[in-house]
Amino acid sequence: MAKTKSSALMLSLASCLLLAQVPKPGEYPLGAKPSSMMNFFVTSEPIGDGGNLGGLAGADAHCQQLAITVGAGTRTWHAYLSTQARPGQPAVSARDRIGKGPWYNFKGEMIAQDLAHLHGDTIELAHQGNNLNKLTGLTEKGQIVPGLYDYAPSQY
Repeated sequence: MAKTKSSALMLSLASCLLLAQVPKPGEYPLGAKPSSMMNFFVTSEPIGDGGNLGGLAGADAHCQQLAITVGAGTRTWHAYLSTQARPGQPAVSARDRIGKGPWYNFKGEMIAQDLAHLHGDTIELAHQGNNLNKLTGLTEKGQIVPGLYDYAPSQY
């Protein structure tokens, strides 16, 4: 009988852990899930103590975990971060860490077709701009990132 209770408890605990990984109602806008094309998002949750993200590896792991949480963890995710050169360690450019594009958001909307368009490498491309704005720079959950004037004045 002890084995039965123990097995039932283990099964119940396992079920709770599995259920915790299923998106909660309202977690995605109108029940939507990330586009299979999503390879860009703004993180919905901060990490670290100020700027201490645990280095590039810690920031990458955070991005990977957020992507896994919404079912987009099959890709290798990299934080868009750079580092300065240090003794024995070369500088790392964020631009060199993210691939060549194109990049798509939660909804499958193109953010930029390549690095030149993302960064506005020429005056012409800078003038054209990319498609990164408040309505397209979505989190991994498909949410708009709140800005300064998105809150009532009493919340400032």
